[in-house]
Amino acid sequence: MRRAGVVLVGALVVFGAVAASGCSSERRSAADPSAAASVSSALTSSAAAPSGPSVGSATPSAASSGVASGGVPDAPIASRWRSLPTHEVQWSVWTPKDSVVTGVEAVVVNGTSPAEPVPCDADANAATQTGTYWTCSLIARQGQRTVRARAVNDSGVSEWTEDQVTFNRGSCTDAVAAAGACEEFDTGPGGGFVVYDAGTRQSWGQYLEAAPPGWSGSQDDPTKQWCAPGQAGYENTLATGTQIGAGASNTALMIQNCGTGTAAGLASAYRGGGKTDWFLPSKDELMKVYDRRGEIGALTDDTWWSSSQGSGTADDAWMQYFSLGPQNEDGKRWFKRVRPVRAF
Repeated sequence: MRRAGVVLVGALVVFGAVAASGCSSERRSAADPSAAASVSSALTSSAAAPSGPSVGSATPSAASSGVASGGVPDAPIASRWRSLPTHEVQWSVWTPKDSVVTGVEAVVVNGTSPAEPVPCDADANAATQTGTYWTCSLIARQGQRTVRARAVNDSGVSEWTEDQVTFNRGSCTDAVAAAGACEEFDTGPGGGFVVYDAGTRQSWGQYLEAAPPGWSGSQDDPTKQWCAPGQAGYENTLATGTQIGAGASNTALMIQNCGTGTAAGLASAYRGGGKTDWFLPSKDELMKVYDRRGEIGALTDDTWWSSSQGSGTADDAWMQYFSLGPQNEDGKRWFKRVRPVRAF
């Protein structure tokens, strides 16, 4: 997990990390007046927090920095945070010196998955005479989100400390995808662009990623036949699926019946991002690429093959006009452009 760096200057802790380009960042110190106001606000808001994760039994107090022996700890203080270009935020919280704390956990209340609190890491380099800093790495969808943290010890948990944090979108890594936090037009794990989000996990995955411009080594997408006359699959490959999620199986059937020197073979041979699961999109998957053509780029006024065999004549297949948008069937022998996609 990436962690924000810190620089110690006496009892003042100042973050040395700078947010990545295009990302929001905020720096506050518990030693300055603005931070004190933020701390007071955070402690007040935690006592009257909206519905969310269950709240501990302790009532935090800005005037009391510790607890009696065996008592639950004070609420941590929301001190500072910085956004990263991966739907992730590094959020540091501070626990008072006299508060017996064995751990700190945090959660994004809205717009995140999973919804359970995650443990924070104690930052040994940030321990000071006034307390200890803990760094949490949280993933959420783009936008301003409510983030909470609470301290834990053997006696129980503190009240929640709450703050508003802005999450930025940008890179959909495999970890972000596993958390269900990717968004359309993020950079995908394979180096392309996310063109579709199903919203929830499906049998085929949740996201579709289209290869980026220049994926083949040329700025213009290459052309290939869907299937050459004389090949076993020219009349019928059984690759008839048109729905989202059908492209991968269609591509396998095309290669099996028409060989690798085809549109399907070219798409499946792509290795963008080190991924080996690229395929020729189905009819409906290709429409999702068309819908995002402006953001993706290099999708000229031409025609692209899908991996869906035609519904009328078996020696036809579905293709898409990127000039106007309609989909139509055409002879498999014709050369049309190819843009690989992958599902994850």
